[in-house]
Amino acid sequence: MDFNVCEIFPSIQGEGVSTGLPTVFIRFFGCNLSCSWCDTDYSRIGDHHRSMDDRGLIDEVISHSIPNLCLTGGEPLLQLGIIDLVEELIMRGFNIDVETNGSIPVSDLILRCPGVRLFMDVKTPSSGMAGNFLHENLGHLRYDDTLKFIIEGEGDLDFALTFIMEHRPDCNIILTPCSNRDGEMVVEGLLRAVMSREHIDEDPNRHTLSRARVMLQTHRVIWGDKKGV
Repeated sequence: MDFNVCEIFPSIQGEGVSTGLPTVFIRFFGCNLSCSWCDTDYSRIGDHHRSMDDRGLIDEVISHSIPNLCLTGGEPLLQLGIIDLVEELIMRGFNIDVETNGSIPVSDLILRCPGVRLFMDVKTPSSGMAGNFLHENLGHLRYDDTLKFIIEGEGDLDFALTFIMEHRPDCNIILTPCSNRDGEMVVEGLLRAVMSREHIDEDPNRHTLSRARVMLQTHRVIWGDKKGV
């Protein structure tokens, strides 16, 4: 099976619950969405990609001698044969995070590859893609999976907090400022929501927003918009 690959590179994980871990990234080419603030346009337009068969891809991943993998894009779940590839990588002992934009069904991936961790976007209004989230995916998220919201302004923050309280996902929740200058606004907004009496459950340990955390994109703090890091 051949895959369209933009790049494969070792770095540290820059976001999510795996932040800071040495990780090999496989960035696939092709996406069904077009977010206004996408920072990897080259993974969906242009010719910055190559065709790789599964053997060549796996051999290149193994050559880095790092057990943590992140499959990203673009949108990796658009790749034909991606579940077969994930199965093979899991059998070889890799720890795998799959970053997905939330618009593609994940049920088959979870059924066949229960050891994979999902890192799923919920597109906020500023992205221009907010209506594309597939709500059936919420039922397949597990405790160690992650929902991520990119926040560019107050409207995005209100959208995210409303979504969280409405659906009460039992997984990790991450609010990521679109730029570092938005960070203070996101932190203050989350704290106001957490401390608001109207959102407190009878059992405070079940407070949905207590699992929401604000995280910067560490790799962008370190390297800016440099590719391949």
